[in-house]
Amino acid sequence: MTPMMLDYNLDLNSSISGPSNASSISRLEGVHLLRNHLALVYAFEGLMASPILRPQLKALSLEYHNDDRRCEPFFILGPTQYPALEHLCLEGVPILLLDPTLWQSFPPLTHLVIVQSTSDSIHTQIHILMHICPNLRNVVLSNVSPHVNSPGVPTPLPESARVSRVILHDMSGVSLRFYLSLFPPHHHPRALQVIHDTLPVSGFNYEHLLRDRIQGRPTHLQVAVFPDSTTSSGGFKISVTVATARNAVRVRSNVNLLYKSHYGLPDVWLNSLLWDAGVDLSSVREAWLVNVAAPFTALVAPFNSSAVATLRQLPALETVVLVTIDHPSNGPGNAYWPDVSVLPDTAHADFLTVHHKTLRLVYYDACPPSVCPFSRENFKLGFWRMLEQLASGAYRYLGPRASHRAVVAAIRD
Repeated sequence: MTPMMLDYNLDLNSSISGPSNASSISRLEGVHLLRNHLALVYAFEGLMASPILRPQLKALSLEYHNDDRRCEPFFILGPTQYPALEHLCLEGVPILLLDPTLWQSFPPLTHLVIVQSTSDSIHTQIHILMHICPNLRNVVLSNVSPHVNSPGVPTPLPESARVSRVILHDMSGVSLRFYLSLFPPHHHPRALQVIHDTLPVSGFNYEHLLRDRIQGRPTHLQVAVFPDSTTSSGGFKISVTVATARNAVRVRSNVNLLYKSHYGLPDVWLNSLLWDAGVDLSSVREAWLVNVAAPFTALVAPFNSSAVATLRQLPALETVVLVTIDHPSNGPGNAYWPDVSVLPDTAHADFLTVHHKTLRLVYYDACPPSVCPFSRENFKLGFWRMLEQLASGAYRYLGPRASHRAVVAAIRD
């Protein structure tokens, strides 16, 4: 029998009535219940309470939008209703674990996403859920901030836990510390992201995160700047990623939030992350700079200068990848002039990158037609500036034929 996926945007009661529909419902493997009223939510809960109609769901996504938050129904997770559930996504949905057997184990769940939950018990419920799902792999927690304070320090996950990817998004300092304590740094997770888009970060020290979470010696570094499409003021999002052979840690914030924090300026934040934190970057072999040389990032020039200065202080650096992503504000038909001046210059007194031999240039248009209605067929790359820079001798460590190789790489990518 073919498995089914269903997006409940209609009257659920009418959808499951009748013997033929009952047969179809029993074959459901995924349900996405989005943008609906409470009556539809209650109908879905009635479906899952029916031993006859209840499908063996593998994926469930619930998104509650009720103006009266006090009337939101709790989501009851238990092995009776969801014995095969692997993927669970809850947005604006309080969790209530009523089935006492659930406290023993819920092995099928591998992916968990919880967004916008302000239930007073949400930290406790998530804490329980993490410990009873032995096969959980990926966890995303966004804007999970109860009205009351965190319930102290959680019991860390055991070494047998399999969580490998965690994203903590828009959380207060109190909530962040709670969940970072839940995922011990010595072996979990392999990929950790801490992201702030709207919530102030004044009470959180990013540099301690890198210092405590990096496992082993870093081999890869990425510094990226992106236009912030969520604001009308034309702000920027800034991220730093440090990776080792064992794990990766990524932190991201935006210029407006950093201005309001104790860091004040993006370049101060970057320097705190990479140098004040005591993270040893002497083994970094490959560095990616994303949009650091892009025209639209001129407003964050001090940040860019700090990123460039970082490259000069990486003694094991072998490869630099310069990525430029086109942006709608650049308009139609603009020419990009690849610029390698962000590379370490041998004239600088602090030049340490004696092993640097490879440069990759990546340019691409990421502007969708809905945002960029004008024709972008005339998007061009001009190489004269880059060729002059390479001919100056400041980057002779790239080799005598650096000009030719750089142009070929830019055209190919």
